[in-house]
Amino acid sequence: MMSMLLATGTTMMQKLDFIDKIERLGISYHFEDEIQNQLEQLFNLSTNLGRYLEYDLSTAALQFRLFRQYGFNISCGIFNQFVDPNGKFKDSLYSDLRGPLNLYEAAQVKAHQDKILEEVLAFTTT
Repeated sequence: MMSMLLATGTTMMQKLDFIDKIERLGISYHFEDEIQNQLEQLFNLSTNLGRYLEYDLSTAALQFRLFRQYGFNISCGIFNQFVDPNGKFKDSLYSDLRGPLNLYEAAQVKAHQDKILEEVLAFTTT
């Protein structure tokens, strides 16, 4: 399993998805150092890009949650692409099942200054 986590030919999303699966299986404590190292590399890569890539909602929410959960200071700006000019989440996101579920989980690692995550909670609970 560690070889899958450390594999070099996988994409950022594949690694994040694999870390999420390890957590959901309840075995992430066996790989704490490896997960922390992988997330540090991914975080440094994503912040060096200077802006957030345009992901789908599920990917953005998973990335946000994992980074925050492991102590990385990722901005809520990653969600700006999903908000309409009125500051509300776009209605088209309701048709995606996985996205709002990941978004709800991401909102659980919010800080007090994360105003957009208050909107996330309202959006995902409806």
